[in-house]
Amino acid sequence: MANPSSMTPEDGLKIGLANLFKSGDFSDFTIKCGPYHFEVHKAVICAQSEFFKAACKTNSFKEGRDNTITLDTSDKDDPSCDDPEAIKLLVHFFYFLDYEVSSAEVTTAQPLPALTSSSSPPSAKRQRTSTGSAPSAVVKLALPSSDKHMLAHAKVFAAAVKYHVGPLRAMAAAKFKAAVTSGSTHTSFAETITVVYESTADDVRELRDIVEDALMKDKSFLIREDIETAVSTANGLAFALLRKAMTPATKVPATPKQVAALKCRVCADHRKFVTSSGHSVCESCFTRYPS
Repeated sequence: MANPSSMTPEDGLKIGLANLFKSGDFSDFTIKCGPYHFEVHKAVICAQSEFFKAACKTNSFKEGRDNTITLDTSDKDDPSCDDPEAIKLLVHFFYFLDYEVSSAEVTTAQPLPALTSSSSPPSAKRQRTSTGSAPSAVVKLALPSSDKHMLAHAKVFAAAVKYHVGPLRAMAAAKFKAAVTSGSTHTSFAETITVVYESTADDVRELRDIVEDALMKDKSFLIREDIETAVSTANGLAFALLRKAMTPATKVPATPKQVAALKCRVCADHRKFVTSSGHSVCESCFTRYPS
């Protein structure tokens, strides 16, 4: 434990939040996720998520009155359903203000289901599931280490967008970019493309721009059939790449050097000069000056 005398107020707050997560003390809301329960605190999750802020209102939704919400992971192929591991990291972020993806073997908290959409209130269509124990504070997600977990970051990003968690959205986008530009073999890049283009709306550009730039820069992707399939099925991606290929890079024009106004020493005024036979000539008095 950190020396109390050297701790900042921010350090103390982080430690307090982490202890709340680990102990579950004073929890007043339950997020059901498959066979798991997350015993959370309304003050913590509602302060960071507009979605949960709405869901927890006792006069608006059943979830708020029951102090329980069950998320939907009924169809892993449906992009409107959440990835369980991504939601686990979302909950972890609420208390630790960060998340870490590990290539170690999963010690998973079971599937955390999802809500219907980021903009709509909680739906009455929920499936109750059996309960389980709370996960440990260290949240790990197993993925090929060669991919630097870009697939996981894409799924966390989608969850952050869906549940209106702005800081996590920015963090996941930054981690995704670092993973994509890491120079790894990107064995799951095709799947990542599909997740990026199916799990968020078309106007959510952060990860889309990163994917498009990566495809434009790395010609090795052109020979991969899985990438070809992903690009052809991702809505709008093929046209975006065509547009990038056909549009030359915009060059910022150089700022022209300021030309000092010429002053005729005979007219003693600023005049217009013309060039004649290698000389500059004052248009007013026709005085010639060497060019």
